Amino acid sequence: MPLLVVQRNLDLFRNHLARHDSAEDITRAPLAAKPSRLVDLIRMAVYDLDQALTGQAPTVA
Repeated sequence: MPLLVVQRNLDLFRNHLARHDSAEDITRAPLAAKPSRLVDLIRMAVYDLDQALTGQAPTVA
């Protein structure tokens, strides 16, 4: 899906990022920087253990 968005808006991404790479290369950069699921879960657990374990936001009573 991110590749499709970049392909359809390639000029916009090239101008904004000041890169003249292919759509595939532009898409790979942020996806490569994305943390693994485990790292993401650990970061979430630092702030809210219940949400990290259940995958649901806490409810307000």
